[in-house]
Amino acid sequence: GIEAELDVYTYLFEKNKSKRNWKRLNSKGNRRRLIDSAVTAFEGALPGLLGIGLPDIPLFTAFILRGVYETALTYGFDCDKKEERYFGLKLIEGAMLSGEAQQAVVRSIKRTARLIAAGDTDSFDLDAQLRKTSQVLSEAMIAAKFIQGIPLVGVVGGAYNLTAYRRITGFA
Repeated sequence: GIEAELDVYTYLFEKNKSKRNWKRLNSKGNRRRLIDSAVTAFEGALPGLLGIGLPDIPLFTAFILRGVYETALTYGFDCDKKEERYFGLKLIEGAMLSGEAQQAVVRSIKRTARLIAAGDTDSFDLDAQLRKTSQVLSEAMIAAKFIQGIPLVGVVGGAYNLTAYRRITGFA
């Protein structure tokens, strides 16, 4: 599967940290994101065409999490660990913000990375971060999901899925 394939590229990069091997590792992740972007666009457009907005949210959320987890796997991070899930949620939160609010989260992400590297993860409250990320994501997407609930016109709202997906995975 994807993990075995990415393990090979990660191993090659770890063995020889050349520019060529870094490009291989990045290109593999970029190909996966391109495929996932196409699926996400279709997944948002079809419900929009039919005027279904809100039921699309759980499926879209699953796509977002998958995209962030695949990005993490591309670079050798294990998303089965609490601290990596916490970090992924912070990335989603940061991607959906802008300006000073985003910069504050970026500083927090950097601090979180240092704590993970030091093994000091006791202060991570996964449930609280999940609530915070959910709040930011829902505020960013509520208008698009409302528009997506209008038949035919909803395709435009569904296109926001692709924009948000690319924004999040690009930030990650």
